[in-house]
Amino acid sequence: EYVFGQAPFVIRSKVLLEAEKRAAGKTIDLDSLLLFIVDQWREEAGRAEERLRALFVASDADGDGNLDYNEFTAMIHHVSTNKGHRECLRMYAEMTLNRVVDCNTFVRVARKFRFFTFEVGPAVKKQE
Repeated sequence: EYVFGQAPFVIRSKVLLEAEKRAAGKTIDLDSLLLFIVDQWREEAGRAEERLRALFVASDADGDGNLDYNEFTAMIHHVSTNKGHRECLRMYAEMTLNRVVDCNTFVRVARKFRFFTFEVGPAVKKQE
C-alpha cells in the first residue's frame, strides 16, 4: 500500500487485481508482477507528461512557445498545487536558466520539482 500511496485508486486496484490473478495458490510470480507494475508506472508517467504539456500549451497565452513570468504566475493561480510560493519561484528561476522556457524545459523542470501532481481548480493558498 505504501508504494501506491500516491497513485490514483483505479491504478492501485488494477495492480492489486493483477497480483491476485497472478497468484498461484500462496505464491506470486514476482517477475511478471514487477513487469506489470513497471508498465503501469510508465503509462502513468506518460499521462502525467501529457498533462504537463497540455498545461504548458494552455498557459502560453500569446502562443509563442515561451512561458514568460506573467503566464507562469497565471498558471499557478489557476492550478491547485501543493507547492509554496517560494518553491514555484525557484522552479521558474531554474526554467529561465535556458533563457527560453519552452515546453520541454517546462516538463523537465516540473518533473524535477514534482509539479506533476497538480489538480485543476481554484487555488486559495497562503503566500509565504
